[in-house]
Amino acid sequence: MRNVLIVLFMIISLAQGRSAGMEFFHGTWEEALAEAARQDKLIFVDAYTTWCGPCKRMAAEVFPDPQVGEFFNTNFICVKLDMEKVESETFRSKHRVSAYPTLLFINGRNEAVHTVRGAMQPDQLIQNGKQALAKADPADAYIQAYESGDRSPELVYKYTRALIRAGQPHLKVANDYVRAQTDLNTPDNLRYLLLTATEADSRLFELLVEHKNAVVKQEGADAFKTQVWTACRATAAKAKSFQNHDLLAQTWGIMKNHYPEKAEVFELETEMDYCAEYNDARGFGKAARSYARSVVANSPDGLLKLAERTMMRFGGDARSTEMAAEFARQATEKGEGYRYFYSYASILNQQGKKEDALKAANRAMEIAQRANDGMGIRIVQVLIRNIEGQ
Repeated sequence: MRNVLIVLFMIISLAQGRSAGMEFFHGTWEEALAEAARQDKLIFVDAYTTWCGPCKRMAAEVFPDPQVGEFFNTNFICVKLDMEKVESETFRSKHRVSAYPTLLFINGRNEAVHTVRGAMQPDQLIQNGKQALAKADPADAYIQAYESGDRSPELVYKYTRALIRAGQPHLKVANDYVRAQTDLNTPDNLRYLLLTATEADSRLFELLVEHKNAVVKQEGADAFKTQVWTACRATAAKAKSFQNHDLLAQTWGIMKNHYPEKAEVFELETEMDYCAEYNDARGFGKAARSYARSVVANSPDGLLKLAERTMMRFGGDARSTEMAAEFARQATEKGEGYRYFYSYASILNQQGKKEDALKAANRAMEIAQRANDGMGIRIVQVLIRNIEGQ
């Protein structure tokens, strides 16, 4: 039964889309170029048309992928351009597109460094992103210059950035450079601290915090907070890997001090991750209830995802299942669409409450039929047959 439930949740998740995916820039092409130059990043462009089937699949299944979102939001300015709209005219005057989708990686000088055509899966897209970064950051040339003794701020910055983007160790290079500096308050060194403080339990992060005011004045508060979030996430992942809850708690304190508006969300999400990793249903439940009350109380999608997450990890635990059912019930009261009643019915069925599950499933069917949602109807039909034992 639990395996069937997991499969059904996977189907509904694909049908409704996923969150935490790629974030797209809102502005003109000229503004995107300016932002890319300011952040020293490449622009990722999804050149599409509304009638293109593969374009639609990319938008529905690939761009919302969490791993795609994490990689692209960190490394690129992401832009979507409809090639048949006037808004893309300036872009089209420079970059010719003859097939859809065409995916381009463009630098702040409006030069394409990497171009691919056709739809692809998340891992393929990420791999192409890495290829674009490698072309923009010629790591071999940086290595040669560094090993030849070049320690100029510009070279060391580009070399370190290339290491970080490639997922290669960079702390030795960064620490060697910082130790050789007599003044960390120069513009180059402040920018370097912001780049290299990728883990919250590092000396580089301590230095970033020590120079917070100067960094914020030069790079902006948003850039500082983004790096705090990134560093704390990396250290939280390390804490989970090493089963070190004290280290995890340290990241919560750092967030409270330097990114207070996101501290509660960060603490509860990382606590749920930690407890799920080590099969701590009680700890997960405590964090999940707090998350439901204070973070997603008014978000039906947030409540639904929390219910599904609980079932995926602790569906065999009676208390966890009861908690998930309550999250799903609250989602049905706040959201529109069949998927809320579908998930609620699925959990009730897992609990053995077949009569209540069938009522919720029938309600989901009514909503799907009223919306003339063919996929939704088929999905709910599968659930109803499962509830009825057919």
